[in-house]
Amino acid sequence: MGRCAKLKGAHARKGRRRRRRRRRRRRRRRRRRRRRRRRRRRRRRRRRRRRRRRRRRRRRRRRRRRRRRRRRRRKRRRRRRRRRRMDPPTDWLGRPDLQHHHH
Repeated sequence: MGRCAKLKGAHARKGRRRRRRRRRRRRRRRRRRRRRRRRRRRRRRRRRRRRRRRRRRRRRRRRRRRRRRRRRRRKRRRRRRRRRRMDPPTDWLGRPDLQHHHH
């Protein structure tokens, strides 16, 4: 098959053609806010004279105690593997099996 055979039929569009997409930029319109002026009504206040008593206030300082959490480290106990004492592996003739002998 030649190189051109791929470009026929269903494969014709599957080449290296890339379509470029044009991006449209949207312009943002700024809205102008209209400020409404509010009219303030003036209220007349009657002043009352009050006699002030001076009170001495004692401030109590509270001390916050921080609790420290102690992390307890657990000691890892190493388990000693107990080797079972078995008869050493032997050959079919009763000789020690050197193939499985790891000492």
